[in-house]
Amino acid sequence: MATDDDSAENADEEPSLRQQAAAERAFQELRDTENPFAELAAKLRDRGATFPEIYDQYAAVEEALGEAAMAEESELIPEWEITVKIPAPDTPSNYRYETRVRTHRDRGVAEQEVEMAFGYDVVPEKTKQVGYAEVL
Repeated sequence: MATDDDSAENADEEPSLRQQAAAERAFQELRDTENPFAELAAKLRDRGATFPEIYDQYAAVEEALGEAAMAEESELIPEWEITVKIPAPDTPSNYRYETRVRTHRDRGVAEQEVEMAFGYDVVPEKTKQVGYAEVL
């Protein structure tokens, strides 16, 4: 059984012929596709790049593409701070105010959601937009 020390020692060694053959077989499947990224990987391989070198370059590109895709697919939706009037018999006015934050494109719908969720009247003149939430 290989230990961590064995793995560290083997990391600097060249791959065996069996490993090289297995890697080439796996890579041939990629070469046979119509994927333009596969063509780039094949060109790098033809120029002598190792599979780990190609993979490291791919990983860097994949990370950047992932971030770009998330940014492109996400949307900013307003966040509303909504005030509700809650009965409080122990106060001079017999009520107190509490705020809730709700994310929705429409202010009125956000107020309705808070009113339904908490069962107290919303004070519309105190509603204000406090920011945006990023959603996919």
